[in-house]
Amino acid sequence: MTVELPKGYKPSDDEEYMCERHLEYFRQKLENWRNELFRESARLLIELQETELRDPDMNDRASKEMDQVIDMHSRDRIRKLIDKIDAAGHIIMDFSIFDAKRAGFEKVVFIIKRENLELFKEVIGDAVSAQMEVAFAFQDINNIPE
Repeated sequence: MTVELPKGYKPSDDEEYMCERHLEYFRQKLENWRNELFRESARLLIELQETELRDPDMNDRASKEMDQVIDMHSRDRIRKLIDKIDAAGHIIMDFSIFDAKRAGFEKVVFIIKRENLELFKEVIGDAVSAQMEVAFAFQDINNIPE
């Protein structure tokens, strides 16, 4: 049974956590996010096919190639996560967080790219923060520990 949400609906603290309306809201968010990722992946693929990587400087060429590989890898990891949605609209992360909370953990740290912060918080982080403390660490190719 699909719940019809009013236009502009956002889950509130007054509602039971992960009630049917919440599940439908997040199912729609995840579906939209997945579609956006697929569009972005298609754009990236076209860009990769059209990008000229024949820089005379080997370091510049290697840097461009590495940037492209990292972008592709990051998007693929997100896509794989989103694809793991069960019939009730739960993603695999919901079960992982449930297990962590049951094991006594009180805080979760998500490692994401800074440019994905707002979307990630809206789709996943805000819902999790109702259950446990949430923090974010950011990936940055220019700031890799040695």
